[in-house]
Amino acid sequence: MPSIGTCFQVIPEECNHFWIVISKIIDDRVLVVNITKSFKCPDSPCHFAVREHPTITEPSAVFYRKARTFSATKVDAQLADGQLVRRLEDYPQELVKRIIDGAQTAECGLTLKFLKYLE
Repeated sequence: MPSIGTCFQVIPEECNHFWIVISKIIDDRVLVVNITKSFKCPDSPCHFAVREHPTITEPSAVFYRKARTFSATKVDAQLADGQLVRRLEDYPQELVKRIIDGAQTAECGLTLKFLKYLE
C-alpha cells in the first residue's frame, strides 16, 4: 500500500509530473501533491533544488493547488501492474516534512477537505 513518501508517476500524463503521498490512508484515500517546474509555481511555499531527490532534475516546487486524493487500493494495484503507474524512489521523511509544512500554510491552496488528511 502507498505510504507517506511514496513517489510515483502516472505514465500517460502529458507532463509526467511526479506525485508524492503526504498522508496516511483515510477511508482508502491518500492525499498526493505533485512537483512542477519552479517558474510555473513561484508562490509555492516548498521549493526544491536540483538533486535534492533523484526526481528533481531542475528547480522545482510543490503545486499544492493540484493536490488530490487517490484510492490507495488502486494506486497499489497499478504500481504492482506497472503499466499505468511507475514507482519512483520514495521521498525521505525530511523532504516530506517540508512538503507537509508548506501544505499547512494559509496561502498554498489546499482546501479544508484536504487539510483533514494532514491531522
